[in-house]
Amino acid sequence: MNCQKIQEIILTDYMDGQLDDKHKCAIEEHLAHCQHCKEFASIAQERAVKPFINVEKQEVPAVIWDQVKEAIAARGKPKTNLIAEIYQWLSSIRESVAFPVFPRPVFALASVVTLILMIGILPQFMMNNPSVKIDEVGQVEYLSLLTDASGGVSGAESADLGTPIEKYFL
Repeated sequence: MNCQKIQEIILTDYMDGQLDDKHKCAIEEHLAHCQHCKEFASIAQERAVKPFINVEKQEVPAVIWDQVKEAIAARGKPKTNLIAEIYQWLSSIRESVAFPVFPRPVFALASVVTLILMIGILPQFMMNNPSVKIDEVGQVEYLSLLTDASGGVSGAESADLGTPIEKYFL
């Protein structure tokens, strides 16, 4: 292991005495060979462990333990129906606000169905009506003008390219 990993283990499990024998031997072997990590361990011991050796342990009140147990038990219960939770949440909002958010569950269902239909229909509408219109006739005329020998630049005209920018690029 590298020194950084060793130092992380020293600050966590090694100081707490939570390492198994195999890992504890590996850490102590590294500390025997690495002076830097050995100094790190002694400083950590001095600053993080020794100040708390003689501190009196405080008992946690039973009320707090009861609340912790209740919170753990509540987390362990299976979740209720998602739709029921959403409806309960919306009902709580409706009670706290002066006006109803959703007057009836039918309205919410109709909104969801409308949204699903719009999502299904909109892409088909966009595919059938492209927003870019292509002028096929204009493109064909332009291409024929470019390829037409009589419509192009004659040999005499091509000797004089015109402006300096044309001379540069052509």
